[in-house]
Amino acid sequence: MVSLRSLLALTTVLALTSASALPSDSAAEIFHASLLARQEPGTPLYACHLACGTAVTLSRGTSPCTDVPFLIKYTDCLACAHPSRFNIWQYYGTTLTAAGSSCGLSTSPIPAVS
Repeated sequence: MVSLRSLLALTTVLALTSASALPSDSAAEIFHASLLARQEPGTPLYACHLACGTAVTLSRGTSPCTDVPFLIKYTDCLACAHPSRFNIWQYYGTTLTAAGSSCGLSTSPIPAVS
């Protein structure tokens, strides 16, 4: 059985941890809003993260160079990840550049046409 002292200690630790995780309500709101904006399903940015993230996952397969789903997601990622579009190559580029290079693929995201 859990002692009252242990329960009190746990409650105190949890309260202090959650109170110090984010410095203020406004910081928490800004963080939450940016997280929701990035992860809003159905948005082009979400689709780009999905394509790039899926390409990373599929790049770890046994033969990504001949894996059609990998090649499709990789191409989709290159088409949306450039700084002039969603600027997310910075998150996926290291892994996908290695995978693309080993397959002889282009490793440069495609700039937006203006």
